[in-house]
Amino acid sequence: DPGTRLGKLCTTAAQEMEVKDQYRDPVVTCNSMGVCEEERPCQLTCPQVQRASQIVKNIRDNSRLKCGDSLWSACDRMCVQTRMISAAFSDGKCHEITRESRPCHIDACAREDPCRA
Repeated sequence: DPGTRLGKLCTTAAQEMEVKDQYRDPVVTCNSMGVCEEERPCQLTCPQVQRASQIVKNIRDNSRLKCGDSLWSACDRMCVQTRMISAAFSDGKCHEITRESRPCHIDACAREDPCRA
């Protein structure tokens, strides 16, 4: 894992940023492009799973919850930008539906092809 300017591994820095709540044992992984994801083992009771299975998309709440297209990320060191697409669900939260990536050609990435705008 590449380290941060403070000398920490990316996975360590991401684990320190996590929200402390009822979930235990998160697994944080970072890929070579500097994108970190957090996974948590399932810790739901049977009634909670049953309630969760009843959660469905509720697109009419997209604007109220500010779901939909997110802003593009900063350019990573592989000169790629990513954004998440989310939708409102009946639990009143935005859930990630998909991710999009595109080549980045600004700042340091512009050195690769200075003619691109």
